[in-house]
Amino acid sequence: MTVQRIDPPGSNAAPGLIGQVVTTTGRRLIHLSGQLAWGRLRQLHRRHHAAQAAVIARNITTALAAAGAGPDDIVKEVIYVVDYTPTSPAHPGCPP
Repeated sequence: MTVQRIDPPGSNAAPGLIGQVVTTTGRRLIHLSGQLAWGRLRQLHRRHHAAQAAVIARNITTALAAAGAGPDDIVKEVIYVVDYTPTSPAHPGCPP
């Protein structure tokens, strides 16, 4: 499948992060179920949000690879964060 990301003039472009418009060609479309911060032994990582996000990203990469795809093939991604507030303690790799 070929993915084309388009940022029309005047759009809120974020090159390298998202495309304001995405088109695809080809026949194959992969859907992933919701991913959790579970490790290989199904233990839930309860550390800070950044550590949980890293585990989820690894799980997504593993799932995509099993279908012959990779992170560059993602068209849409939705992230839900629970129990985070702006006053949560700073975590490594996260802005204050």
